[in-house]
Amino acid sequence: MVTHAKRNLLELTVFLHAPSAAWRVEVEVLEQGKRVALAEDQTAVATGRLGITIPYAKLWSPGSPHLYDLQVRLYDGNKLLDEVGSYIGMRGIELREGKFLLNGKPTYLKMILDQGYWPDGYLTAPSDEALQTDIGWVKMFGFNGVRKHQKIEDPRWLYWCDRLGVLVWEEMPNARAWSPQAEERLAAEWRRAVDRDYNHPSIVAWVPVNESMGFPELRENHPGQYAFIERMVDITRHSDAYRPVIDNDGWEHSDITDVCAIHDYTPTAHQLRTRYEQASLGGELPPHVWIGNKPLFVLGSRYHGQPVVLSEVGGFLQIPEHLSSAHRDILFKHYGSWRDPEEFLEKLRDLLEGIASLLFVSGFCYTQLTDIEQETNGLLTYDRKPKLEPAKVAEINCGDFQ
Repeated sequence: MVTHAKRNLLELTVFLHAPSAAWRVEVEVLEQGKRVALAEDQTAVATGRLGITIPYAKLWSPGSPHLYDLQVRLYDGNKLLDEVGSYIGMRGIELREGKFLLNGKPTYLKMILDQGYWPDGYLTAPSDEALQTDIGWVKMFGFNGVRKHQKIEDPRWLYWCDRLGVLVWEEMPNARAWSPQAEERLAAEWRRAVDRDYNHPSIVAWVPVNESMGFPELRENHPGQYAFIERMVDITRHSDAYRPVIDNDGWEHSDITDVCAIHDYTPTAHQLRTRYEQASLGGELPPHVWIGNKPLFVLGSRYHGQPVVLSEVGGFLQIPEHLSSAHRDILFKHYGSWRDPEEFLEKLRDLLEGIASLLFVSGFCYTQLTDIEQETNGLLTYDRKPKLEPAKVAEINCGDFQ
């Protein structure tokens, strides 16, 4: 079953595990057990297609994650053969004039990076409650979205994002080495991920590739690797024509990305404003990103006015007491750091106020929700203990983001 919801119109396609015959498909939409809409389709094939209008539909958003229940029934004549229940969220996503619009209203993306690791289970959460609790932390810290990084997450996590109201960028885990075989495997796995998760209203963007992982020669304008980046965008759009696609999150974008997603760990507001001074005045974005002289666009591509999202920022590392400055690991050469919670909070406040002052930016993603092994830059420790009072972080996130 595949659904697409926009404002008050629900489009639903039902695929039957049956031969083509004279089937009747009935769909009932309910709110708190009461019917709000009913439709049916008489079909001679093993697919049913329905368009359902929900009068005065209540729209889904992070502030009001309204969901309707759905009952789909299959009949042979008047005989009920099968029935399945699900849910839907009615919402619309648009990109216009460099902004994200949710249900027709400009919405600033305040996301947090989440890699979905756990001390005992690694990529497997210990329980459904643990998945729900992680999303609760996101909301408590005042973020409205999550960029799930390099992981196709358990569907239960997406269920709780739908229920609790969190916007999601879903991202494909990428290979480190490039080859034609790796390309085909990546494309096949990505198609399955998009098809599996298509119906979740919380998902508002797809990210098939991150930081050129598996495509190391994009910087040298490798035409084959560039062509495959565009192919991944095309594959995604054919699977889902309604959500934006970020071609290569971070840098080295192609000419067809829907969002200009930039990774920038510049640690202070002053340095950030200096770096983007020309863009803030209506000029060009910097041609290279924050690290390694990596180009923002490659192979003749350029910025076309898409929404600009600083999709990795912050990453402030906690300095361990036992680690002297002379023996810090390499991460401390690239990210800001802090020694006590007061310093951490002030650095976080300064950075996010700096981002808010960049009026051409339409969102950010802070790195990250939890510590993971070497990366001690979470707002939570690896075992989910907060390093800062969530209310104080939420207060910063309530700032003047436009």
